[in-house]
Amino acid sequence: MDESNAAVEITLQAELDAQPSSQIVELLASILSQPAFETLRTREGLGYLVDLSVRYDHGVYGLKVAVQSSTHGPAHLDERIEAFLESVPQLLEKLPPAAFANHRDALVKRRLQPPKTLRDEASLHWSEITNGTYDFERDQAVAASAAALTQAELLTYWNVHFEAHAPARRKLASHAFAPRHELPPKRERGVGGRSMVYLDGMGEVLAFKKTLSPFPAAPKRSKR
Repeated sequence: MDESNAAVEITLQAELDAQPSSQIVELLASILSQPAFETLRTREGLGYLVDLSVRYDHGVYGLKVAVQSSTHGPAHLDERIEAFLESVPQLLEKLPPAAFANHRDALVKRRLQPPKTLRDEASLHWSEITNGTYDFERDQAVAASAAALTQAELLTYWNVHFEAHAPARRKLASHAFAPRHELPPKRERGVGGRSMVYLDGMGEVLAFKKTLSPFPAAPKRSKR
């Protein structure tokens, strides 16, 4: 990133990789990616890089929203991302059934698409082996799970896990400040009235991580 730019990356943590919750997150990312770009990039002109996508870390799914800007500071970018996220329930309610079906069918088709090369196929198998999950028919199960999803399920999941006041919401915001930007004053409470923890530098990040409880390990499957 150019030193004259600022950037924000927000992660909304979901759950361990499981059906159908993981497919709900994937489908949400597919549906919201373009509206996020149109709102934050085209309409509000916040930055030249806007991305809403799935985040997958060590067996845990989540949604990621990243904005890189040469005109706005991270605090403002964070606020505008939250404003977009606040509009999601209404967006999901108004989504035409045909448009929802197109997103869902595209996810199913993508999961059922066979590997294009031997390297791709080997990579799929080795990821199951190295993770100890041994689910060599994962794509077929994921496609079946995705095919059964409804708009109501996506809205319910959003309200439970990602809505600003939801008890289960877990948000991580990474702010990168350009030299010309002043650090904003620290606030005790953030969106939804939650307490905020500020970490500056890798040392504070590592120290904070030691205070957290990890997710349980992903369930293992028999090798047979």
